[in-house]
Amino acid sequence: MGFVLDIDKYYSIETENELIVKFFDYEIKGIGQFNPEETY
Repeated sequence: MGFVLDIDKYYSIETENELIVKFFDYEIKGIGQFNPEETY
């Protein structure tokens, strides 16, 4: 009883990496903005 989703693993990894970089730039370096979307 579950869902099977077809997710592009490369898109997923690239999106995650982009979010991590933006988060640390904002939180640690104090540059840019970090406004993640609710879903991707």
